[in-house]
Amino acid sequence: MKKIVKLLSPLTLLLLLFVGCEDDDTDLEVIPLQEVGFELIVPTITNINLNFALPNNPAFTLSWNDAAASSATYTVEASAEETFASPITLGTTQNRTFTMTVAEFNPVVIGAGAEAFSPFILHMRVSNGSETTETVSYSVSAFTENPPEISGPDSGTSVVLSDFDPTAIALTMEFDDPDFGDEDVVSVEYTLEFAMPGTNFEEVFLSTTTNEQSLSLTHEEINDIALGLGLTPEEAADVEVRLRAVIESESGTLERFSEAITISLTPYDATYPFRDLFFVGNAIDLNGNGEVDNGDWNNDLNNPPLVRDPSNANRYLYKGPFSGGSGEGFKLLEIKGSWQPQWGLFEGNFASSEDLGFDPGTLSVPANGYYEIELDIVNATYTATPYDISGATTYTTIGLIGSATPGGWDVDTDMTQSAFNPHLWFINDIALVDGEIKFRADDDWAVNWGGGVEYSSLGDTGNDNIPVTAETYDVWFNDLDGSYILIPNLND
Repeated sequence: MKKIVKLLSPLTLLLLLFVGCEDDDTDLEVIPLQEVGFELIVPTITNINLNFALPNNPAFTLSWNDAAASSATYTVEASAEETFASPITLGTTQNRTFTMTVAEFNPVVIGAGAEAFSPFILHMRVSNGSETTETVSYSVSAFTENPPEISGPDSGTSVVLSDFDPTAIALTMEFDDPDFGDEDVVSVEYTLEFAMPGTNFEEVFLSTTTNEQSLSLTHEEINDIALGLGLTPEEAADVEVRLRAVIESESGTLERFSEAITISLTPYDATYPFRDLFFVGNAIDLNGNGEVDNGDWNNDLNNPPLVRDPSNANRYLYKGPFSGGSGEGFKLLEIKGSWQPQWGLFEGNFASSEDLGFDPGTLSVPANGYYEIELDIVNATYTATPYDISGATTYTTIGLIGSATPGGWDVDTDMTQSAFNPHLWFINDIALVDGEIKFRADDDWAVNWGGGVEYSSLGDTGNDNIPVTAETYDVWFNDLDGSYILIPNLND
C-alpha cells in the first residue's frame, strides 16, 4: 500500500492521506507547504470612538500576514474613498503590526473630512512595496481639535456705548467652528471673554453663553463689562476679545479658544444709567415774569425736567401750564447748559439732533392751558393732551422728609415753588444720605406722597417710602399727581 502525506502548514498539523493499497510496501510522499499570502488580519472591532481625555491610548492596532517575505518595509495607508484615489500615509514599519495613539490618529480623521463627533468611514490597507492587501474599514468618531474662529466684526472695530436705549443691540459677534457640520451632533457652549490688552486673559469678564454661532450683546451688557475692566466712562479704550468653546461629554470637558481680536469700547457712566430731558422755550415761562419772551430760551435757567417712567426708561411725562399760539414753542434738552443733544419736530415727527445731524424744529401746544406731555424717545412719539386741574389743591408748602434728609423724619426740608407752575416744586443741590424720603404738604402727615421707586416715578404709584442712595441731588416734585424725579449731580 502506498501512503501519501500532504504537509499543509509547518506550524500546525500533518494530515496523512491514504490513497489505495497495492502491496505491503509503504512509500511516504511529502507535498510542499502552501504559503499564506499577503493579507490583513481582520480586526474584531471596527468601531473607534476617539477619547480626547486619553490622548496616549492606542486608537487602533492593525496586523497582517506576509508569508512570502522574510523582511519588508510596510506602508500603512488610509483613505476616505474605497478607491484610495487620495491615500493618506499613516506611517511605515518593518513589523507586521502598526499602532497609532488617539492623539496621532485624531487629526488624520479630521483631515480626511470627518465632522467632529460624527461617525466617519475610513478605509485602511498595507503595502509591502510590491503587493497591497485588501482593505479594512473602520467607523471612527473623532473629536474637534481646531479652535473656533471669530468671523466678525473685524479687529479694530469701535463701539460707542449709549444709555439712550440700554437694551438695544450694540455688537453682534459671528464665529465659525470648522470641524462641525450643519447637524448638531454635540452641544457646544460659546462664551466671549473680554480682557485688557497684554494681560494674556489672566482676568476676564464674560458675556452670556450661547449654543448658536453668533452672539448679540446689548449696550448695557457690554457697558457692564467695560466698566468691570476698569475703562473710564466717555473715553475710548482698546480691549481684547476671544471666543471660548466648551463641550461637556462623558469623557470630560473639552475647552478651546479662538484667536483674540481687539475692539475699541467707549462706555457710559452706569452709576446713574438714565437720560434726563429738560424743557426750554417760550411756551414755558421759565423767567417766572408772567411774560412769554426770548429769555425763556435760556438753556441754563433751572430748566424743569420731565419725570421718567420707572418701568420704561424711554418714556417721559410732565403736567403743567403752557402758552400756545404762533411763535410759541419749546424743545427738550438732554444736558442743561448745552444745546446738544436736543429733541423737537422734523416733518411732523418727534426727532433728535443726534439722529438728524441738525437741530429739529420746536414742539408746541394749540392754546394756553395745562397739558399732559407724554413722549417716548425710542419710538419717537410725542403727545400733548389738555389736562383738567379743576379741584386741584394749591399748597402753601411742600417739604422733603425722611432718614435720607438733613432733618431726618422729624423736620421737613422745604422745597421752592416754581414761579411759572404753582404745582411744581424743586430743591437744588441737596445732600442726601443712604435712606428713604417722602414728600408732604404743610409740614404735616395729613397729605403726603411716596412711590417706593428710586430716582423717578410717574406718580400715583403708592405711598411707600422712596429709597435714596447717598449723593447730591436736584429734586423736583409735582403735586398734581405726586410724580417726582431726583437727578444726581454726579460731576459735582
